[in-house]
Amino acid sequence: MRRNSIIILLAMAVLLSTAALAQRTDRVTTTTITATANGWPPTDAIIKPSFKMGDLKSVILMLQEVEIRPVEVDVFLGVQKVLVDAAKAAAASGRADDAVTTVEMQAAQAQNLGFLLGRVKAKGTDSTIINDISAAVGSAAAQWQTSPQKK
Repeated sequence: MRRNSIIILLAMAVLLSTAALAQRTDRVTTTTITATANGWPPTDAIIKPSFKMGDLKSVILMLQEVEIRPVEVDVFLGVQKVLVDAAKAAAASGRADDAVTTVEMQAAQAQNLGFLLGRVKAKGTDSTIINDISAAVGSAAAQWQTSPQKK
């Protein structure tokens, strides 16, 4: 009798874990659908936000302090790669910190950048940088919506 009870408890634990995972997946799917329905470009669309070099460098440093979960590693690394590659290319061309550079990224990467910036524990002095980066991404998404060459 005791052995049957343990087996039933284990089966219930597996079922509950599966249900919890399904709910988490539904939340992610709902977020993506909501973002697309609210006028955000499809996840594979290329948007081109423009950032000041100094802001771009600061955001790269801020993102290094964000705590991520193991399932977010690929997302984090994708966002970081896009930003670091853009900063390196702009620096190689001799751009100063106050110069503006355009970063090409997928809409999904831009959304993920927004989610990661929302988790940054920043100082008050960094709030302007986060606001400017967020505004640039939002502006690029809006420009994509009005572009005649949507992809």
